[in-house]
Amino acid sequence: MAFKDTGKTPVEPEVAIHRVRITLTSRNVKSLEKVCTDLIRGAKEKNLKVKGPVRIPTKTLRITTRKTPFVKKKKKE
Repeated sequence: MAFKDTGKTPVEPEVAIHRVRITLTSRNVKSLEKVCTDLIRGAKEKNLKVKGPVRIPTKTLRITTRKTPFVKKKKKE
């Protein structure tokens, strides 16, 4: 049996791309920034692509609602 020469070079299998998303939550912004810079520095040392950090709001939204289903009450919490 003879192999036909098609003129194509053998194609190497592609390396699978792994995507990682890390979510960090804290009230202390200073410590979050320190951890983010450490993670980014470590990833860039290993020649990895880095996107971010993406900041999310730290304030909590508080809405005053009635505790009871009765509308005519004065008590709110």
